[in-house]
Formats: sequence, structure tokens, C-alpha cells
Amino acid sequence: AYSIAPGYGAELGASLVADFTGVATDDWDWEQIDGIMADHEVNLMLVNLHEVDRMGHAGSWAGYTDKALRASEDIVAFWEFLQAHPTYADDTLLIVATDHGRHLEGVQNGWKDHGDQCRGCRQTFLLALGPGVEQHLVLGSTASILDLAPTVAHLMGLELPFARGRVLDEILVDAGPADRGVGGDHGPVMAGAGGGLAAAGFILS
Repeated sequence: AYSIAPGYGAELGASLVADFTGVATDDWDWEQIDGIMADHEVNLMLVNLHEVDRMGHAGSWAGYTDKALRASEDIVAFWEFLQAHPTYADDTLLIVATDHGRHLEGVQNGWKDHGDQCRGCRQTFLLALGPGVEQHLVLGSTASILDLAPTVAHLMGLELPFARGRVLDEILVDAGPADRGVGGDHGPVMAGAGGGLAAAGFILS
């Protein structure tokens, strides 16, 4: 939950809420989110919804598609909650991504697994919505999951000196005047003294 790079460490780490038994459901994740957001104004949250991946590894196509649909519905409901909330409405960037794809048919045991460099494993998706990103943009160029952290950090006005990725400038809205704030050339500024702005990233596998 924290970087071991010199100058960082546990004191700058994130609060970690996790069930390491491997049997926690996505419903359990959403319950934790509800509790956290009831008690705190959140600036950054990373959520791992893992039931889709578990169903894939179990070889259950029906379970896999059902959990993917359920996760999609839950994310839509979460976005609607954010947009109805006085703190987060119109000030929240939501990113939905996968941390990997799945094997193509004919590669090892097919879609049930992942983990090599086949095109299926390397092909994922990215959905970004909220202030600071272009609307209705379908990006034609190739991006990397390594680009997510620098992009989010840029929008929050944070330095990320050890990141290997790049800022996805092509998806960001030009803020206009240079005095917009600490968010650099893109806006809106996602970091501030009020601590009431939020970015949420989801890793779906």
C-alpha cells in the first residue's frame, strides 16, 4: 500500500482495506466503499473488482459474463451516486480499466487464463469520464496501463518522478489559461486544500 522508493515509505502510504482470504465478493468491496465514503471525503480511491476474473479462471462463461454485467451495473450506479453527491458531483474523474486481457483461443487453455504476451493478454480497455477528459472521444492510438498513474497524478497536480508511463494528453481537455491551478495545462484541478475532490480508478479483471 506504499512505495519503498527512498523518500517515500509507509507514512505516505494509502489506507488499505482488503480481504486476503481470496473469497471476498464484489458486494463486500462495495460495502467497504460505502463505509469509507460515509466517513471520509475521498481524494483518490483504487478499487479491485475481482469476481469477473475468478469466474474466468473457474472456466464458467455464464458466471464470467454475469459478473461482468453486474460489475458494469454497479459502476453505473456508483457514477450516479457521485453525480448526485454535493461533494463529488462534477468534480470527480472515474476511470474504468482492466489490469490484463485474456488468452486468445488456441493460446494455452484459452480465455480462462492470462499471463503471457499474446495479443489477447495485452489488449484491455479504458473508460474515462468526468471533468478534465474529452467527451465522446474514441482514442485510435495505443496506450498502456502504465499511463494511468501519470495521467491521474497530472490531473491531481502531483509529481510522479518514478513512473514509467506517460500522461495521456490526447484524452485530456485543455484548461486554457495558465493560471488555472496546480493541475498543469489540463483541468479541472483535481487537488486542493479543501480535500473534497475525488478520483476513482477501477481495476476490472
